Amino acid sequence: MFSDLVLVVDDEPSIIQLARMYLEREGYHVQAVGDGEAALEAVSRLRPALLVLDLLDLARLDAGTADLEMAPVDMKALLNSVAEKFLPQAKQGEVSLIVEAVDLPSLIGDGDRLAQVFTNLVDNALKYTPAGGQVTLRAALVGNGMEISIQDTGAGISPEVLPRIFNRFYQVDPSRSGGKKLGTGLGLAIVQEIVQAHSGRITVRSQPGQGSTFIVHLPLAQPDASTVISRRTK
Repeated sequence: MFSDLVLVVDDEPSIIQLARMYLEREGYHVQAVGDGEAALEAVSRLRPALLVLDLLDLARLDAGTADLEMAPVDMKALLNSVAEKFLPQAKQGEVSLIVEAVDLPSLIGDGDRLAQVFTNLVDNALKYTPAGGQVTLRAALVGNGMEISIQDTGAGISPEVLPRIFNRFYQVDPSRSGGKKLGTGLGLAIVQEIVQAHSGRITVRSQPGQGSTFIVHLPLAQPDASTVISRRTK
């Protein structure tokens, strides 16, 4: 396919970040340069490749053959890192981006994969939150695990759509995000698979006009020390 890629960066840093994350994980060298509207064209040209990588990623997760590098994860630090990457986008959209997390014990997980989960969720939250709104990342201990939530004050999700948002290739009406339709429709499906690969679960609460809250429930420890996802019984 290709071994060296150049991404032109403009006002869609989250898309560039996701593209870079996927491509570098597959062994490609990615260089981000420049600015301007050419970025959207560059991303558009990359979309078929990103779709293939997303499909491969999803297939590996679904089959239980994706490698997970399990190690202690500082969730507070991870959320702060994710939020920091999105600060320029939040500032441009006049959206407050807040992290609320006290000092927490480490949990066992794949830090890169969990960063992928919260990058996707924060990206979505910012897309659907208008100027003057707020996106809040929270983490707290709940029982024997940790609960991490991404809450926004955006458009919300209609009841008829909620059951389908984790479906593969499902995309909401692009008019709700300013007409932009840059994703592959697999983001939330991959998020769900990664969370389940960590023996966790993801839920969502939302009402039209009242924003949305995605809640990730993770255990502090994994059932075994394997670095490969065990095949799950369907």
